[in-house]
Amino acid sequence: MAEYNLDSIKSIFSKCLDDCAVFHRPDSDGRLFESEVIHKEDKHWLVMAAGLCESEARKWFSSNNQRAENALHPLRFKHACEISFLFIVRPISEERSQFNPLKLIVPFAVQHQIPYLEINQAYIRMWDFPDNPHKLLNLRWEWDARPAANHPYENWLKEWTHDIGFNPAHPSSHLHINTKRLDPFTLRAGDLFGDLRLAIGHPNPLALIFSIAVWLRSLSS
Repeated sequence: MAEYNLDSIKSIFSKCLDDCAVFHRPDSDGRLFESEVIHKEDKHWLVMAAGLCESEARKWFSSNNQRAENALHPLRFKHACEISFLFIVRPISEERSQFNPLKLIVPFAVQHQIPYLEINQAYIRMWDFPDNPHKLLNLRWEWDARPAANHPYENWLKEWTHDIGFNPAHPSSHLHINTKRLDPFTLRAGDLFGDLRLAIGHPNPLALIFSIAVWLRSLSS
């Protein structure tokens, strides 16, 4: 049953990206991402990725060298804008309230009998946007519970950390928006000193992708 659900998640993600009709991925035989089932924390997880750095590709696709090589290729928009993403997920059916704030439990696809996903690790990173009225060049959504579990450097936040349940200076699920041009190496590293990390809660990953596609489509009109 778990394997069936993992296959269903992969199919839903694939249809989501196809229906956006703005992404392409050269030299990938028509696939918009690579996928692999891994065993982690005594559970089976589905890895879906495109545009990884070499170390990530080797880590998450260690059983298939060709797939690891293919995972280096990012998505593209208009042959310029590049999008890299990583989702490591598994289906769950429990209510979200049963989990702690350092676990990312998100709504997913109720009609497909997969109401929630647990996300172990995830990001969407985009850079080199085409000209747009807002002068945006880079955008990143990140999920990383490790720094969120640490105590903040700022003394005035320490009391709030106990109330909120995580470090509010580095929330697990956060959005970066940049109007400054950053090189791809910096963006792939996923962190930049002084960046605003805007907390955005537990977003549905399909909604994240669709909302990005709607904005990219507006740049094409």
